[in-house]
Amino acid sequence: MTCDRCEELEEQVRQLEAIAFGQSWNPPAYLHLSRAELAIVRTLLALDRPIDDDTLFRATRVALKKYSDEKTDGTVIKVWVSKIRSKFTPHGLQIQNVFGFGYQLPFETRVKLLNQHERRAA
Repeated sequence: MTCDRCEELEEQVRQLEAIAFGQSWNPPAYLHLSRAELAIVRTLLALDRPIDDDTLFRATRVALKKYSDEKTDGTVIKVWVSKIRSKFTPHGLQIQNVFGFGYQLPFETRVKLLNQHERRAA
């Protein structure tokens, strides 16, 4: 029998592991992503589902090596996502809002980003 807090912590560990697995992906140079923006995109790629603001915020904290228990009201994530969108749009890439939850990459964007290395090699 497990407690609710244990289950919550186990879920956080799973999410963080998935974030860490996304660390091996490198973006195309033409996107010019900052470290925080890169952390958000890597997290969206690693977790193939809608991602909430707090998870994206934790990913940026790890990428920027600013470890703390602080939470976000979502504003900083909205700003970063807006900047990423402005860099994505000219290349036909998107980030979707998932009403009431957060953000995710559409299938087409995931495919383009994950296969961008193959296109450059061809």
